[in-house]
Amino acid sequence: MPKDPACGNGPAMSRRSFAALIPVAGATALFPAPVNAASEIELLYLKWVKTRQRFNERDLDDEETDTLFRSLVELEDRISALPCLQVKDLACKVLIADLDGAMADTQFQIDLVCEARRLSSRSSNIGE
Repeated sequence: MPKDPACGNGPAMSRRSFAALIPVAGATALFPAPVNAASEIELLYLKWVKTRQRFNERDLDDEETDTLFRSLVELEDRISALPCLQVKDLACKVLIADLDGAMADTQFQIDLVCEARRLSSRSSNIGE
């Protein structure tokens, strides 16, 4: 096979010929997002936390409470539909399922929630 730099098998390969070899869909795998970048699940989770705090501060028979509740359900549905791409994503899903301590019936559940809080960079206090 003859050496042809344009085909990428020659002694020097240009950036242009290298880029032509990379399929567009696979290019993102070569250049992953920064480790500290927040995932879509994490961003939605942080929005869920703020919405839940506002929900918990309201009276139960108030119109804004109903709106906040619908927002919580919508956020939970969106988060549930997304695949976990990192451990922090799964931790966020566990914390949502926990509802700030509601799942803490057994020592295993308490430990699971504390671990999820540690992984998601939230406080390890149940019910906080």
